[in-house]
Amino acid sequence: MDAARPGNQCVPMILRARPGTAPTAQLMPTRGSRYEPEIPFIQLPQALTEKRGRINAYRERPALVDFLRQALAPDSTTDRIFLARAATLRNRDIWPWLQDTHLTPGAVHAPGTRLDQPESIPTPRKPGDLPGLRIIRLREAADRAAVAHLFGVPYDEQAQQRTPGNGRFSGLVQHSDTVFYGLNPRPAQNQTPLDVTKLDPARPQDATWSVHNPRPLEIVTAFLQDGDDPAELAMYVQALRRSVLHTANGTVWPWLIHCADLMTEYLV
Repeated sequence: MDAARPGNQCVPMILRARPGTAPTAQLMPTRGSRYEPEIPFIQLPQALTEKRGRINAYRERPALVDFLRQALAPDSTTDRIFLARAATLRNRDIWPWLQDTHLTPGAVHAPGTRLDQPESIPTPRKPGDLPGLRIIRLREAADRAAVAHLFGVPYDEQAQQRTPGNGRFSGLVQHSDTVFYGLNPRPAQNQTPLDVTKLDPARPQDATWSVHNPRPLEIVTAFLQDGDDPAELAMYVQALRRSVLHTANGTVWPWLIHCADLMTEYLV
């Protein structure tokens, strides 16, 4: 789920990828287009250039919340993963549960549920209430106050020293039971010395070096089914950053979110 924004407008879009089929897209119905069917993803750029799906998130919040709830497919029992981009959904009371102060793994509140009045908070839904559903929240590194800037150096415990020749860490870093950070591998053209480390307070000058991925993607396994391994789901999401066929470099976002991010180029 992503919501691109040209100016003060919001364009909610849901991209779906089902096994064995081409990806599809769905825009939100508006006054100018009362019915928005699910369409092949390749038709989405034309729909956006026709200015379909544009809403005011403040005035049309109830409709947006309903659109988001339907995207979760609460009545389905099919195994599915909902990737939610935090910056576009946790604010404006669209889905307050995605905020750090409200997010409780294994207990989800539906989009639109007010959580600022403790006495009126409804009972959250558990995995058994929503069979097959997994929700993973993604937060970009632009939120500097929340996403760590990781720069790892392998360490040899036996030799009590940094491992020679490997000055950077890439892959998945587990921060807690549900929070992970994904770092893309270093591109071949990066010329940063391998001995640079941003973990040594005695070397503050290293902080000025540009590295392959100084701002990793935060992956939060916000809602899983009983028996799921959070690390496996996080690694799956991280792998989706390396699955785009038009480039050998890892993308900032997993595949579908990356495609949604590219759609902003068609908003004029």
